[in-house]
Amino acid sequence: MVWSLSTSDEQLSLEETRTRLLAALSHRWPDVSFQLDDHATLVRDYGWVFRLDVTGQGKDEETLPRLALVNALASQVVWTDKSYSLEEFAEVFERLLKRSRSDATRWCLTNAIPSFKSTDLAEEARAAGLRQLALL
Repeated sequence: MVWSLSTSDEQLSLEETRTRLLAALSHRWPDVSFQLDDHATLVRDYGWVFRLDVTGQGKDEETLPRLALVNALASQVVWTDKSYSLEEFAEVFERLLKRSRSDATRWCLTNAIPSFKSTDLAEEARAAGLRQLALL
């Protein structure tokens, strides 16, 4: 799982984000209908956190996303099926993002091979119920 920001100056607009997020969700779960709840959207420095209205069931073994977060700076989508509030979900992601930035900064300042394990951050994200989705 990659938690770093893109170095590009390009950032997705809210409308482009909405369109691409819905396309990615529909591509991943073709038998499910997703709508973004416009009244339950948080704006963050890196992008947006959306509550998803879900219609349909998808495959029995799959749990469907209920919240999605788009890091517009990195074109990254993170979703969860956990029953977080929007704020809690954003806080979990922000804590992981902050840790990722801190680890990257420490490594860059030492000119040494990083001693931290990037899998630890990915494992922590998975344990918190965060999953990545490719943005179309």
